[in-house]
Amino acid sequence: MTIADASEPTSGGRPLDITVSNVGGTSAENVVVEIKVGDVTREVDLDLVAKGDKESATVVFPADISGPAHAEVLSYTTP
Repeated sequence: MTIADASEPTSGGRPLDITVSNVGGTSAENVVVEIKVGDVTREVDLDLVAKGDKESATVVFPADISGPAHAEVLSYTTP
């Protein structure tokens, strides 16, 4: 999984691009990813991350939040 500052700024927030790579042996559905910066938490739900594929999403944090971002997959189902 990768986290990067979004290339396009968002008014009123700090956007982060999240990319989830599926390196497992099967596709993953209903993927829930938690992203934290400081004491602020966001969740992203991805419908499907196919075997060997990548899916991306953007989350927006408050503009005044600082510090590194941490992300982890909380859950997923297999088709």
